[in-house]
Amino acid sequence: MALARTYLYVPADRESVVSKAGTRGADALILDLEDAVAPGAKPTAGELWVRLNTPSLEDGELTAADLDAAVSPRTRGFVVAKTEGADDLEFVVRTTTELARRRGLDAAQFGLAPIIESPAGLENLKEIARFPGVVRLNLGEVDAVSALGLEPGDDELELLPLRSAIVVASAAAGLRPPAGSVFRDPQDPDGLRRSSQRLRRLGFYGRSVIHPAQIAVVHDVFTPSETEIAAARKVAARYDEELAKGNGVYLDDEGQMIDIAVVRAAWRTLEVAPEHPVR
Repeated sequence: MALARTYLYVPADRESVVSKAGTRGADALILDLEDAVAPGAKPTAGELWVRLNTPSLEDGELTAADLDAAVSPRTRGFVVAKTEGADDLEFVVRTTTELARRRGLDAAQFGLAPIIESPAGLENLKEIARFPGVVRLNLGEVDAVSALGLEPGDDELELLPLRSAIVVASAAAGLRPPAGSVFRDPQDPDGLRRSSQRLRRLGFYGRSVIHPAQIAVVHDVFTPSETEIAAARKVAARYDEELAKGNGVYLDDEGQMIDIAVVRAAWRTLEVAPEHPVR
């Protein structure tokens, strides 16, 4: 399964929007459960994720209702809003496991994609990222900015520490690259492109979108070019040849030193290329 570049939010209480969501071209859909709408009954394309209300071990009635509607054969996993620690995820897993057992499903099919959007969540990044079943982290910038009292400028410099922390936590836990937060102005494609380019340079892959008009721009930014893919293939193939000779480091045709760090970057480019499966 290729990595998703776009996660299109779909409000579950708008039947007309849900029914058309699978034709919009996003790599994945996030069904936002404001009202209980069973995703198994909806036509979808790509991966289907479901955004849950904030869970709580003490008061999880709303989250349990979300899961009751969402646990189905077509659901890839759960985007867990405002995750602040392992307890939130434990509640989701425990409830999902019981529902899956009743419905004859394998609970292991459901991945977790926590949204980190509070100071507590940022403080507990390590335990969240390493929780069993977590496959990807998301950064919820709107809530995080509000909670921290930030005032991001057009260059988004104030968001750099938060974004970098998410990338580091993901890599340290062996997760897929994180997905970026939404860009709130669907009528500003240039701003979306600049913001997405910053995310890519920082180590993100893809982002959530709130409008189908944003999909093409995000895909363009996060899809490696043919030149990048060809160069990565060349590095990877040559590395295999050199490794067979016992060489872990070599000079390429331009005299540049190629070591494992360069090779890993090439592998990542190939991993996110559209035709290349995730290893």
